[in-house]
Amino acid sequence: MKKILIVVMTLFIVFSFSTQPLNAQDIGMNFYINFGLLTDDSFSFSDYLWSVGANLDIHIGPLLMITPECDIIVYKFDFDPVILAPAVMANIKLKNVFFGLGITKWFLIGDSVGTIEGDFALKMNLGLRTSNLRITLYGVSYFDSFFDYFLFGISLGFGF
Repeated sequence: MKKILIVVMTLFIVFSFSTQPLNAQDIGMNFYINFGLLTDDSFSFSDYLWSVGANLDIHIGPLLMITPECDIIVYKFDFDPVILAPAVMANIKLKNVFFGLGITKWFLIGDSVGTIEGDFALKMNLGLRTSNLRITLYGVSYFDSFFDYFLFGISLGFGF
């Protein structure tokens, strides 16, 4: 985990001090409300999760944006328990396409289970964004079973 944090911080520093001049469109923020679907790495969709959430794209420069986000995830349409999934992503943006990685931590919350805190996980994403629309494909893998088990998701976001 320390190696991944070092890589993320190094990328942040390198792209923060890029030599390209900043333009007005390279600085600012975009807010999105997201709706999505997640499944495991078998892609059978026999078990699936729905998500609703929000994220804020903070544009650091012409190539980098930091995206804090938080999703509420439910199994099919059973709302007890729910999963609260905050994350912070570092994304590289190339015109309207972006890709990046970050850290997420899931919390299982409900009357039947109380609150159960999960471990930190790696979240990777690839997407297309405009000022009013955002489509994101992403994968989540826990560090203790790194690349042995993945959750994959797709989300559609509407910007304000």
